[in-house]
Amino acid sequence: MKQGAPNLFQNKSGLKMKTDTKQRILVEGARLVHLKGYGSTGIQEVLKAAGVPKGSFYFYFKSKEDFGLELIEYFGNYIYGKWDRINDETEGTPIQRLQRFFAWFLSLNERNDFKGGCPFGNLGQELGDINERFRERLQSVYAEFKGKIRDILVEAKDAGELPGNVDPEKMSDLIYSAFHGALIQMKVTRSPESMENFNQLLFELMSGYGQQDKLLTGRV
Repeated sequence: MKQGAPNLFQNKSGLKMKTDTKQRILVEGARLVHLKGYGSTGIQEVLKAAGVPKGSFYFYFKSKEDFGLELIEYFGNYIYGKWDRINDETEGTPIQRLQRFFAWFLSLNERNDFKGGCPFGNLGQELGDINERFRERLQSVYAEFKGKIRDILVEAKDAGELPGNVDPEKMSDLIYSAFHGALIQMKVTRSPESMENFNQLLFELMSGYGQQDKLLTGRV
């Protein structure tokens, strides 16, 4: 791993946390775990990168497992913070805002030479079968992520961008699964092609849904 690898999940809002020391541990832990995985990242490695004495770790975290669980929350705060900013502060239809989020996620990985992918997906693959605490926490995270997609699909349906027979719950599950599949391929191929195909075909399909519904209802 390159020492100069960018820290894609450096959450500037986190600087308001109670302690800068804990923040530095989380920032460097997020970078290392995102690139190397949870099992391959050692506590001492994180502390060295953060410039923090070893004894400080157990002042803030009971164990590596507790540290990992807090990293899930840290990743979530970063990703969902961006989601909320795109959804609340940018113009466009619901579908356009959803497309903008996925385009941002692709650019995030492009800056890292297509390494890392989605931290939630990585941790789910690595720990979902072997650690129940991680599985339960990640299950909650997945549900929240899919819920955000579902809510924007409901908006799109209400706005006439999607036909009335589309089930936002099922469609959000399909989109989330396809998104993670594209990210896995992107990591293996070191190429944006799978994510670009995901973005293009998904939104062409949804645009077609909207046009078809307008024709059927006479709203053109």
